[in-house]
Amino acid sequence: MHRFDDLDVRIIKELASPASPQWNVKQTYSNIARRLGVDEETVRRRLKRAEERGVIPAWRMMVNPHLVGCECASLDLDVEDEKGKDRAIAEIKLIDGVIKILDFRGCGLQVTLYYPNPDALRRRTELIGSICRCPEPTAWELNFPRSHGRRTRTDWQIINEMLDDPRRSLGTVAKAIGVSLRSVER
Repeated sequence: MHRFDDLDVRIIKELASPASPQWNVKQTYSNIARRLGVDEETVRRRLKRAEERGVIPAWRMMVNPHLVGCECASLDLDVEDEKGKDRAIAEIKLIDGVIKILDFRGCGLQVTLYYPNPDALRRRTELIGSICRCPEPTAWELNFPRSHGRRTRTDWQIINEMLDDPRRSLGTVAKAIGVSLRSVER
């Protein structure tokens, strides 16, 4: 039976690193492998094992926050008491704009959130810090490309179809919303 080790943790952290967001989640295996100095098959096997064990409960697409008038940031912090981590996570999930919580071994957490303005980021950072009893969470902004042009109804349908399973085939998405494969690819 495989026990999770430091390499497993490093791989999972790479999935959430600021360098990681990209539209094609399948490409990240090679990028993660290169950044960690291991082979792609090792990354693939370990992520599959993490999924099977529920360490990675699901893959979700992250929408560019600029499409919804927001910015995005991640917070790294430690909960004061590891025994209170589940309670802290349950409370953080209720905060407006939280889109991802990574629970690392020990006391570590990473929270990714959307926010409309710097004051909202400051307030949410303080709130999350107080929930975890972490006086100074480390925050960094995630830089997404600016969105040019308006999204059509079809664009939003495609995004909606792929939110819960970004690895879903584009042909399946096209069929679900009644457009051509070429339309989805564009």
